[in-house]
Amino acid sequence: MLSAPQNISGRIRIQSVEKDVASVAIEYEGRTSDEAEFRRFLDLVEINIFRKGDKAVVAVSTADNAPWEGSDKSILLNMNFTLPEKMAVEVEGRFYSIEVLGSFQGLEIDNDYGEVYAHQIKGPVNIRTSFKDVTLGDVEGEVSILNNSGSIEAFNINCGSGKCRFETTVGKIKLENIIGEVEAITSYKPIILKGVNAGGGMILATNNYGEIRLDDVRGKLEIKTNFSRIQGDIINLSPGNSMVSGGYAEIELDRIRLDNSDLSISNNFSDVRAVFTGKTSAHFMLATDEGGGIHIKGIPLKPVSVTRNGFEGIVGEGESTLEINIRGIGRIDVLGNSGTAY
Repeated sequence: MLSAPQNISGRIRIQSVEKDVASVAIEYEGRTSDEAEFRRFLDLVEINIFRKGDKAVVAVSTADNAPWEGSDKSILLNMNFTLPEKMAVEVEGRFYSIEVLGSFQGLEIDNDYGEVYAHQIKGPVNIRTSFKDVTLGDVEGEVSILNNSGSIEAFNINCGSGKCRFETTVGKIKLENIIGEVEAITSYKPIILKGVNAGGGMILATNNYGEIRLDDVRGKLEIKTNFSRIQGDIINLSPGNSMVSGGYAEIELDRIRLDNSDLSISNNFSDVRAVFTGKTSAHFMLATDEGGGIHIKGIPLKPVSVTRNGFEGIVGEGESTLEINIRGIGRIDVLGNSGTAY
């Protein structure tokens, strides 16, 4: 475990080794009037190493109201650790840029103003930060990343039977090659999910002002945004309930495969386009408000009910369910591509 106070910053780099050997290299940088002041600042920085239960602790401390606080002067503490790969790593950095590389058995980081980059972790990952970006790659284990205004990027993650959760208030979320259930939440910037395989589990993406893009995903969907479009391509729905909910922008979903799936798509005052591929056997229920339109092409639907603003029909045995509803004026396009079989 490494802890550092709020009135000092720098860089932390932690790398794994196969041996049962730990080491640390420390480098100081400072912005001071002269060398004498720099040395006085150094005297106020204390590093202690001790055991606490089953943890090895590196604690950095400085004087309260240190002389560089509130001025253009500073002291930076850069630390490079090599630690046995069988260890789990815990860092409380606050103002540090943190880089963790190696086959560690778990990772927990609590940081505020520095970037976080972590790679090749074989255990659970829990990262909390506020104002900078987080990048995570090659992880085997559950993941929880909570950010504030920074972006989150994660790739090559295997959550196993657990869940991977990514949340930021205003930042972008980009996830690629993820295995397991996924939850992605932000408000203003895009959510991009590529190569996400939740199996029979849930893929949840919630936004407000930012768009959501899906590319080659498998699982049950719960997708929601309000003021930007939702786009998807190669969507393999698992058995069970899926929901895609928009607001005031287009929803475009291409190459959808239904497998005893119940898919509900809703929007407000904007169009919905859904293109199906593979063998489709489903009960279709489509509706818009007055002034909207419904267009069906390439799917031999057998009509059950046709009204001024609604259509209900069945293709095949009706094993899946598709419901599309536009609350307001909008156009529904339901298409079968050239690879669709019935």
